[in-house]
Amino acid sequence: MNNKKLIYDRIHRWEKNVFFNERGMPYFHINKNGSKGTDILVIYDGRVAGGWQIEMPDVKINIDIDSYSKIMHKTLSDPCVLATMENGLSYRFNIIDEVCEKASIRAKAVNIRDYSSITLFEEDSLILYYTIAVLQDYINKERIIDISNFEVYNLINMSRNMLKKLYKKSNYDIIRQFEDTEIGFKNFSELVKMFSKDRKSVV
Repeated sequence: MNNKKLIYDRIHRWEKNVFFNERGMPYFHINKNGSKGTDILVIYDGRVAGGWQIEMPDVKINIDIDSYSKIMHKTLSDPCVLATMENGLSYRFNIIDEVCEKASIRAKAVNIRDYSSITLFEEDSLILYYTIAVLQDYINKERIIDISNFEVYNLINMSRNMLKKLYKKSNYDIIRQFEDTEIGFKNFSELVKMFSKDRKSVV
């Protein structure tokens, strides 16, 4: 991430492929007769992206346990996936750049397109921001009529500027996220802090 020329070259290569070769919609497969279908990706561990480069990491799909119909239901019933599919990758990156341009740069510069979404949405707080923004857009277009969850309703009714401020103000970063979700990570990070402080081995 420190080599700006290398980052620029990788981003340029990624964007040329996605926005020129794939017309901003790599998740669509265009058949010879002009009809469209989703371009499904299956990773070596069984993980499935029902729409290539637009899956959401918090929607778990696996070919070992999910049938084709279940894969497509999980894919198309997620508002974030559907919004990206309908509006293109530019739509998704524009929303993310409102609060975390670094995430967009990282996803493009890594330049492993099969893992674009996983890299882009590594932070749960960014998933939340994108989800709220998508729901706001769907409500404005009257695609969603009723939100029954009170907490979600209050978030969606906030202005985008207020949501941006809350995102920036939050102290829930990727370190806190790993400490909460990965067994042993908190102990590891404490050991790193101790070592950084006195430069002595603690093991």
